[in-house]
Amino acid sequence: MSSCQVNGDARAAHCSAFLQHLLDYPVISDGIRAFKSGDYGWKSIQLSDAAYKTFAALVIPWFQKPCQFVSPYVQNVDSLGDKSLHYVDKRFPLVKKPTEELYNDTKGLILLPYHKGLEGKEHVI
Repeated sequence: MSSCQVNGDARAAHCSAFLQHLLDYPVISDGIRAFKSGDYGWKSIQLSDAAYKTFAALVIPWFQKPCQFVSPYVQNVDSLGDKSLHYVDKRFPLVKKPTEELYNDTKGLILLPYHKGLEGKEHVI
């Protein structure tokens, strides 16, 4: 699995198979990319990173010992989530389609009654 980074800290990051699988979906990855490229998204990322460095980074060492006890359960939940996403992949292969293709298909379905109405209008007149 690729190396993960959590707030710039690569050594402390545990790579979640569920999150990595979720990020492999084109719609999710394109949405995150769009969020990061926007002004509000970038500013919110900066503010949350500053809040992490100010507050959470100071408190995290206190939770190292309790996290060791919970870690096996978290890994089981992560595995269960990843298996669920594999089931979603098999059941609904649509989620692996590129975002642009999904957009065009949805647009075509939404505009189908309009286009059929125009075709019917030409036959009546």
